[in-house]
Amino acid sequence: MKKFIMLTLLVLSAALASAQTYDLKSAYNATTTDTVTNTGVRNQQFAIAGGGAVGTIQVNAVKISGTQGGVIRLYGTLDRAPYGASTSWVRVAPTDSLVVPNAATATKSFDISPTKFTGYRVQWTGTGTMSSTMKSKVYIRK
Repeated sequence: MKKFIMLTLLVLSAALASAQTYDLKSAYNATTTDTVTNTGVRNQQFAIAGGGAVGTIQVNAVKISGTQGGVIRLYGTLDRAPYGASTSWVRVAPTDSLVVPNAATATKSFDISPTKFTGYRVQWTGTGTMSSTMKSKVYIRK
């Protein structure tokens, strides 16, 4: 019984060790937090080495001032160009987006299982008179 428990713990630890969380980087300056102002557009990106992984991208929007709004969408590309150099971004799920509410915070998770692209981009297009921060993370499990 003791061997069974040790073996189970070993298998669980190996499974958990292959899961990793990363911050998406700004397409403009490689930071992990972007500020969206008024009707501005901000992009955060992440490249995946190899396909078929199981993953989730989570976006957190935090209101600084004004009337927070706009829409957050997920795009994918097969072009491995760094940061904003790729011109071949396509909507991953055309019906899956977040209409950002005028609230202190808003969160959206996008399922990317299995991964079909070599790179992902989260894009927030603001509206009206607002200032908000955007921070995105990706959780990848092989």
